[in-house]
Amino acid sequence: MSNIPLARAIISDIVKHPPSKWLSTRTVKRRLNMALGFLRRRKCVYRTERGHRTRMTPALALRIKRWADNHPSWDNQDIAERFNVTNARVSEVLNGKNK
Repeated sequence: MSNIPLARAIISDIVKHPPSKWLSTRTVKRRLNMALGFLRRRKCVYRTERGHRTRMTPALALRIKRWADNHPSWDNQDIAERFNVTNARVSEVLNGKNK
């Protein structure tokens, strides 16, 4: 996601303190480029290839339940990445909706 408030703060700082003998034009350009970087959206990156996820089987569901019991600090997303399934499937398994 972009960070518009941070970009706004950088630009307003430049407006309040225009280039002078203390703040060179080069520094202003560098700050403006930094602000532009904060305005760009990051590309969406999928954690696993679409269509290449592991099929949910009763054996895999059992392995996920055991893993979650043995690793309570792991959240659903971490478990999903570990077993190459979606976060929703892990949630279903742990809540007993998918056996």
